[in-house]
Amino acid sequence: MRAFVAIPIEGEIRQGLNRLLSDLKREFPGCRWVAPANLHVTLRFFGEIPNVCLAAVINYVEKGLAGAKPEPIRLGGIGQFRNRDRLVFWIGLEDAAWMSEAAGQLSGAIAGIPAEDRPFRPHLTLGRLRVFRDDMKQAGRIEERVKDGLPLPGKQKTVRSVLYRSHLSKAGARYEELWSKELGV
Repeated sequence: MRAFVAIPIEGEIRQGLNRLLSDLKREFPGCRWVAPANLHVTLRFFGEIPNVCLAAVINYVEKGLAGAKPEPIRLGGIGQFRNRDRLVFWIGLEDAAWMSEAAGQLSGAIAGIPAEDRPFRPHLTLGRLRVFRDDMKQAGRIEERVKDGLPLPGKQKTVRSVLYRSHLSKAGARYEELWSKELGV
């Protein structure tokens, strides 16, 4: 199964992002926008894990996040990642040092899954745009439109950690919660 551990975006922030994503979807239909129910900050992507290793991974996540001291989630800043022929549009987070620490606690090898070697960058993926040489102007317009939609009101005070199973299809990703826990409790 394909799995990752993340902080889901909920409450006021998700409602605001839902409105923003609805507008973006209408204005830029060529971009593949994330479903609001799928908005999250990935702490660790495990990739494919055998079903028999699920209990070990859950135990690893529980221990790794046991001392997490979350701050309320606040959005801040936007940007793009280039991934081959795609641009990934994202929104950053303010005061996310605690997330970096939590991600560091989850970066080791577990159940045959190698250690994470990529640096942690706390962000919410909003959408992906397939880009060719002539599409960079549209990418700039999308980024400006996202900037215009920020800042969103509110902050997320309650923070949950979730181990998700990812089901991929042509219609988009669907995430199944395998385990969750409110952090800082």
